[in-house]
Amino acid sequence: MSAQLNAKVRPAAVAGAFYPADPTALQFELADLLVSIERFESCVEFFRKMDAANVDPKGFTEDFYWQSCGGHLQPVLDTLEYRVKKTEVWTEITLLLIPGKNDSNAEIEAQCRWVRDRLGLEVPLHFTAFHPD
Repeated sequence: MSAQLNAKVRPAAVAGAFYPADPTALQFELADLLVSIERFESCVEFFRKMDAANVDPKGFTEDFYWQSCGGHLQPVLDTLEYRVKKTEVWTEITLLLIPGKNDSNAEIEAQCRWVRDRLGLEVPLHFTAFHPD
């Protein structure tokens, strides 16, 4: 899989619409990358054709998730665990830190601890800074 990840990346999800991975893509050195937060129940077959996924949780508390996204955190965590433990999809996590909203030391420590304990140290965890401009 590492050779595939060094290939050119062809997004497989555009504006929330999924496009099936092309099984002939590797002959052209293309890798399929899923950038999504979809629940895994709808994507099991899709994951079989994915090389990589970057998941961007919006926060790490149920309150923030509900207030900011109108959704729940647990399905995101379940999907992450499924991708890492039950598929061969290379998974990375990127968290957008919004000052005063989801950037407390406690929240960041909880997320890092959860990734370490539930997904393992081999899963990259990235942090990006929110800029309102």
